[in-house]
Amino acid sequence: MTGRGVSGRERHGGGRVAGALGGWLAALRIARREARRARGRTALVVAMVALPALGLSFAAATYDMVRLTPAERATQELGAAQAEVTWPYAGPVEQTPAADWVSSDAPERGAYAAADLLAALPPDSRAISHAQGEVRLRTRTGAGDLPARGLDIADPLTAGMVTVLTGRAPATDREVALTPQAAERLGAGLGDTVRVAAG
Repeated sequence: MTGRGVSGRERHGGGRVAGALGGWLAALRIARREARRARGRTALVVAMVALPALGLSFAAATYDMVRLTPAERATQELGAAQAEVTWPYAGPVEQTPAADWVSSDAPERGAYAAADLLAALPPDSRAISHAQGEVRLRTRTGAGDLPARGLDIADPLTAGMVTVLTGRAPATDREVALTPQAAERLGAGLGDTVRVAAG
């Protein structure tokens, strides 16, 4: 009869693993027995461990959903366009070594149009106008200033900037689109008339 001898080192290593497993099994049996005896205390311990973990998980997931990635931010601000161009000054602009820019003209917008921009861009380029400001409107409780944007949201270049939830995009200069918050403040729904405070 032939066989393979087992060294003392192998016997010792196998015994150590079996001992560790046996220790864990014994500890689990004791823990299960204690959990059955004191169920209220066990539930309290589980809650004290689980609730902070759930709270941190919820906070991390919410922060990740709210924070926009650079690509999402670009789509929200630019839509399908490749760039946004503004003219804050009517005259020449100089850049300082500190990367600031200054102008000798008053900080007022010049009378520029999309045609002026297209003249400096390659052929077949497209541009649309975009204005931002505040409009004083009649609300449910009186006159109030609401942020407003002058933008043709039906244009393909604005895809991704605005999502129409109900109704359709404004088709004429006498139609507007309202956010749900603005509609609630104005007390207006689809097809209603929104009036400026000055009449």
